[in-house]
Parts: sequence; structure tokens; C-alpha cells
Amino acid sequence: MSGMPVRVLIINKQLGFSVRIKQSLEQLGGFAVSPFTAADAALEYLQSNYHDVALVDFTMPGPTGADIVRALRHAQPNIPIIGSPEIPEVINAARSLGLDGVVDVPCSARELIPVIERVVATGQDVLPETAEAKPVQDLDTVLISEPDLPDAPEFS
Repeated sequence: MSGMPVRVLIINKQLGFSVRIKQSLEQLGGFAVSPFTAADAALEYLQSNYHDVALVDFTMPGPTGADIVRALRHAQPNIPIIGSPEIPEVINAARSLGLDGVVDVPCSARELIPVIERVVATGQDVLPETAEAKPVQDLDTVLISEPDLPDAPEFS
């Protein structure tokens, strides 16, 4: 990668994973990473700091992954978003929310880089094909199917 670094916003409940990915990506070069363990702090930061891509943990405590995605798009409408972890519920939510990719975490920087590069460079999603996604077995999980709400949720 050359030129300006790719600015990556990470919202993940696992501080160790976020710091490790930040260090690895920045050490490899071409990336500037902003890790957060709280969605509200990340969203506040995004208000005044443009990012090229966001990696969102859908298993965060507090606001749902769908709420975080809506708030990210409210703050920066065209930001590519990669959901995690790569489980059926997240894959299905990713499709309904129009996410650009899904990755399994924890993962290495070397596994994450190709996904980030494809999403940022092409703007096309890198979601698993429908045939690859396992059906949802959890009958208690409710998948969000309304991705376009007029206002972003407020987190406190």
C-alpha cells in the first residue's frame, strides 16, 4: 500500500485483540488504527476524524451491532463496515444491513488486511456467498431487517 494510510476504526469488546491488531497493522505499514472498546466513544471520535473503514464487533455489550452500524452511517454515511465475528447471525445481519464484509475474530492482521483492502479499494462487499452461510439455529435470536432508520440512536 502506498500514499495515505488506510484509517481503520475498530470497535471491539476485547481490548487485547484491538491493541494487537492496531500494533500489527501499523507495524506492517499503510494503516492508522483507532481502537475502541465502547461504541459511544468511537462514535464521538468519528464525528471529527474521518476513517476509511470500520470493524464492528456485533457481540458488544450495550447497543446492538445494528445500532452501532446505523450510528456509524449517520456520522459518516459512506464508511465501509466489516462485521465480526463470522457467525450465521452476524452474516445474516450483515446482509440485511448492507455491510461490506464479515471476518472471524480473533484473527491476525495478515488475515484482516485482504478484507480491508478489497472493501476500501473496490467498495464491493466481501460477504460469504449465501450458500456458504450456515442457517441460523438459534430460535431466540431476532435479526434486524430495517437498516435505514431516520435518526441514529443515542448511546450513553
